Amino acid sequence: MLKRAARGKVLYVQIPDFDLAGVLAIVHDFYDLFEVDGARPTDLRTLAQDLARSIRAGWTVALDEFQYFHRKALYEFTSHLQFEVDRLAADASQVTGGLRVLGSIHTEMAALLEDRSAPLFNRITDALDVTHLDIASVLEILQAHADHTPERLLFLWNLFEGVPKFYRDCYEQGVLGASRAQLLESMFFSSSSPLRNEADNWFLRELRGRYDLVLKYVATHPGCTNGDLVAQARAIDPASEQQMGGYIKTLRERFGMIEKLQPIFAKPTARNGRFYIADNFLRS
Repeated sequence: MLKRAARGKVLYVQIPDFDLAGVLAIVHDFYDLFEVDGARPTDLRTLAQDLARSIRAGWTVALDEFQYFHRKALYEFTSHLQFEVDRLAADASQVTGGLRVLGSIHTEMAALLEDRSAPLFNRITDALDVTHLDIASVLEILQAHADHTPERLLFLWNLFEGVPKFYRDCYEQGVLGASRAQLLESMFFSSSSPLRNEADNWFLRELRGRYDLVLKYVATHPGCTNGDLVAQARAIDPASEQQMGGYIKTLRERFGMIEKLQPIFAKPTARNGRFYIADNFLRS
């Protein structure tokens, strides 16, 4: 949800993956940090009401990691927020603040904001998709913190592509400029490696197990065809065969995890395209 932002007063709150008490405690800390006057919210209803009052008073409110309101213990907040947002929209000419919600787990954000049954459906006024870094941006990082040789760039790009978080993790581990073996050991293979379970926790958790059949087959059979995938589904889980087209479309268009490439001289509409894992980190 993104409404016009006011200049001046800003309240940023990063929602933690905690229960209600933990979320309210963090909210109070951010209120103190940004010097918000008045009583502190005591439950999810008063939190929504208080944010709405701040927006009316000219504050730009940003709720980061908004997807955690999809959790059962916090989901009630979305109904309270819907009520307040609708009141603000009805009196839009008098509202000088704005509300921005940010999230890093696509499926949960979509469930909160795009699902027709969700309380906040159709309340978005503007959306901004933040894409990955391009190669020039990664080169800037390497120039500042490591070496920007073609070999270093190619190695890191094949692992992380343009995901900013992974480069930050490497920097914090002190291995952005380390040898390949040291970087891989520190980032992936040690018991405390920050990216050891990243694919399961980030990419695959979003899919909730529904698309594993497609992803695993494409990963182990790069260049497979649509017929290959259908045949695999028929052999493993006949019930999923009819849904295979939808799975492929979602993984391609919504998540960008697989891509369909045509032979070099084939027409774009040719039916002999072949599938590959598109995300470098997931492929790694």
